[in-house]
Amino acid sequence: MDGGRGGGGGKPESSKSLNIPVQQSRNVRAFEEEDEGAAQTKFHPAPRYVPRHHSRDFQDEEDEEVPVSRERRNTRGKGEHKSDEERFLDVDLPEGVLNLGSVVLRDVHVLRKFDVANRSPSSPLHLTLASTLPDEQVGFQLTNANLQGELEEEDHNQLFNTINRINELTLAPLERRTIILSFLPISQMPDAEAAHHEEEDEAPHDMRTSYTAKGDITITARPLEGDARAQTTVLTLLVKVCKLEMKVDAAEFGFDNCLVGGSYVKDFTIRNHSEIPLLFGIKTDTVHHGASSKEKVLDFVDYDTGSTVRDYMIPSFSHITIRVTYRPAEVGNFSYVVRIENVKDPNSVHFINIHSSVVSELRPKSIMLSVAKLDFGDCYTSVPVYQILTVNNVTEDTRSVL
Repeated sequence: MDGGRGGGGGKPESSKSLNIPVQQSRNVRAFEEEDEGAAQTKFHPAPRYVPRHHSRDFQDEEDEEVPVSRERRNTRGKGEHKSDEERFLDVDLPEGVLNLGSVVLRDVHVLRKFDVANRSPSSPLHLTLASTLPDEQVGFQLTNANLQGELEEEDHNQLFNTINRINELTLAPLERRTIILSFLPISQMPDAEAAHHEEEDEAPHDMRTSYTAKGDITITARPLEGDARAQTTVLTLLVKVCKLEMKVDAAEFGFDNCLVGGSYVKDFTIRNHSEIPLLFGIKTDTVHHGASSKEKVLDFVDYDTGSTVRDYMIPSFSHITIRVTYRPAEVGNFSYVVRIENVKDPNSVHFINIHSSVVSELRPKSIMLSVAKLDFGDCYTSVPVYQILTVNNVTEDTRSVL
């Protein structure tokens, strides 16, 4: 056998081949015996089967693989836990968005609160607050007298929204503080937003009624003890600024030749030309030209529902028809001023003047007119327009027409 192997070309007297079937679920070795005296083994690893879902059935077959896989999962888990421990500032806005919703375009600040907390049990934190919006539009406070009671937003003292502003504070270990953000809607659309509308070719009406203000609030936290680096948290501030537009289709009307105890009606319409609901109120001031009376003589109801209207909400781009019912209580000539107020915007007020003439008994008509209303239609400057009006005296006496 030595000589044959030394010649290099001898063929072994016997040759055996072992064929072992390959199974995908096991590591199988294929053996090939080349020489009877000193057989050399070649190792050919079969492709390892990796199940889609790990099962205990493969635990015995892959004892060497399982600990590695678990170690990796534990490492990832520790990494997440470690990263969570390193984050030493908490802000109670999980998605990082402070959405103020729709606000009215007026000189009144909108207030919102959010909390920040120091997670570190040993080191104080120094926080720095900043915003990409102008300082006169966004501010930060720790206290505000407007939020101490149950005041409505319309009753807020605007001075309290502009004083005691801060841009930094210090949190003790594990301390939680509330930060008050004040936002003042501005009367002009930002240049970037206007350019955005021009690119999208939106209607001018949309540009006049509202725009969306967007900015970033940056909170930088610096530990005062230890070697930890500063961390920065960026919040997104979103707010839709809407202009409230209230239109009333009447400025004056009268109730003439009325009887005491009678009931007389007139209608007018209030329209909301805004993208947000309009809350309005109706108040009446009485100016008497005769005997004084404290009785209620004017009622305002919803024309469609018949319900009494004092403070009423009109949906966006909608309207309401108001029916005025006049019930005179005494004889004389009276004047009333109806004040329709936009509750969200005190500067938006509309006045309707109402005059009435109340008599004790109806007088027979002595003058008849051919038309009750003159309509000249569209007119042009320096171009006369004519209408014929006939006045008839239906009595046997002479009448003076003024």
